[in-house]
Amino acid sequence: MRVAVYDMAERPATFDIVPWIATVDAMAGYEVVRFVVLADRFRDRSPKDKALSAADKMARVERVIVPACRLLPGAGVEMITDPARAEEWRRRSDALKPSTFVAETIRQHAAGRDVRRLRASVPSPHPGAAVITIRQNPAVPEKNCDIGEWLGAASTLMAEGHDVVMVPDTATAAGRLPQGFRWCREAAIDLSVRAALYQEAACSLSMGVGPMHIAMHMRATRYVCFVKHRSPLVERPEDYERKWGLKWGQQLPFAGPGQIIEYRQDDEDVIVEAFRRTQVRAAA
Repeated sequence: MRVAVYDMAERPATFDIVPWIATVDAMAGYEVVRFVVLADRFRDRSPKDKALSAADKMARVERVIVPACRLLPGAGVEMITDPARAEEWRRRSDALKPSTFVAETIRQHAAGRDVRRLRASVPSPHPGAAVITIRQNPAVPEKNCDIGEWLGAASTLMAEGHDVVMVPDTATAAGRLPQGFRWCREAAIDLSVRAALYQEAACSLSMGVGPMHIAMHMRATRYVCFVKHRSPLVERPEDYERKWGLKWGQQLPFAGPGQIIEYRQDDEDVIVEAFRRTQVRAAA
């Protein structure tokens, strides 16, 4: 058994843990992994870090970080909040502690290792649906989707006869949602349900990466992940290359048919066209 440490004092309380898990799995040679999450204190470096309270971050540990570790078959996970025990783990030299950047996952893939072994542990409540994940987080509004464009795309796909399921942003899942659509609030708060939806979807579509990391590190999924948005804070190509190991416009080298990073603007017609493209690629 190998041990991997995810230290919340150094790592983000986000879905960036998912490529980290895939990297750990590859580095461990697919041995059984025990994940140790250190949650005695939290990172306070990025704008998103600063926008979240300690209580918000702990909620993310419980709702995202710990459940994400369970997506790796056979893995165990322990959360440590005691400062003395956490410091002991920080001093451990035998634990795996890789980067959360996708660039590291790509390096593992280049070395011939499988980085798409994550699996949902429950069946999807809506198998075969087109799953649209809405991003409307007030903590980082500059990265939110234009919800009108995404609802328009959902309406078009529904009119074409597709079963469309909408996953609201976790931050807004408890509130009032636009009518006329089938919303899966449960997937916004239960990562195992979200993973099942993505695993069995006709295609999963999202503005921004975030939870779409899950679909990216499963074998047979279809997804479209939009990485460009209207904000002036679009990531600089050099920063994108450093974090992702990709040049702007490139696809993941381990992506399969119907797995697309979309660099165009997330307008309604582009969203619909990208969905159709995944269906053609998957059929091929």
